[in-house]
Order: sequence, then structure tokens, then C-alpha cells
Amino acid sequence: DGPTVEIRAPGEIKEVTAPATVDVAFEPKEGHTIDMHTFKATYMALFDVDITGRLKPFLTASGIHSDNAPLPPGDHTIEIEVKDDAGHKTVEHFSFKVVKSASAAESH
Repeated sequence: DGPTVEIRAPGEIKEVTAPATVDVAFEPKEGHTIDMHTFKATYMALFDVDITGRLKPFLTASGIHSDNAPLPPGDHTIEIEVKDDAGHKTVEHFSFKVVKSASAAESH
């Protein structure tokens, strides 16, 4: 019953080069609004890390957007949690791999 969370980028592209575009859209159900105070982002690893604070500068009521996210190389899984003004919660996971660009590899 919670808001729709759509992972637009990296989306279906499972490998990206850094800096990468991160674009996640929030769409509340009809008659509701996103409760921005409930947004939480977690980097899923051996020990989960709360990355909410790192994403706040890129957060709006319509989602998260960053064109030049400085992501480190490797495999990443992020959990996004958000609720609407009625308390309906959505939790969405997305995974992707950051690879070094060919030009970055050549410069080393």
C-alpha cells in the first residue's frame, strides 16, 4: 500500500562507471504524499551502513537524483525505505556494479 519506488538509474543497467547517475523516483498513491522524514537508505553489506545522510542533499519529494555520484568500484546493494503521510511503507532493493572506465584504466 506504500508509495511506488522506481529505480530509473542504474535501473536495468547492472554495470556503471563512476561517476554515475543515480535516479530513484517516488510516487505516492492517490490522495497521499511522501513523508520525507521517513526516508531511509541503507548500504547492504556484512555490516549494514545507514547512508541516509549522504543522500539527503539529493533527496526531494519526487525521489533521489544525482548526475555525478562518486561511487567506489565494486558490487553494491542499496535498500530504500519510504512512507506516505498515512504511514504506508515501501522497501525497495537495487543492486549494481561499478566498474572502472576504459579511460581511467588507461591512465594508471
